[in-house]
Amino acid sequence: MAKIGRNILCPCGSGKKYKNCCAAKKNYDWDSALLSKF
Repeated sequence: MAKIGRNILCPCGSGKKYKNCCAAKKNYDWDSALLSKF
């Protein structure tokens, strides 16, 4: 699983910081979210 810093933009594409968006989602598939950007 990819490590996500709490103060970077959330990889889900919302434009919010990770800590204010998806930080609480335990089962979020970060690898798929990051790969879908490319």
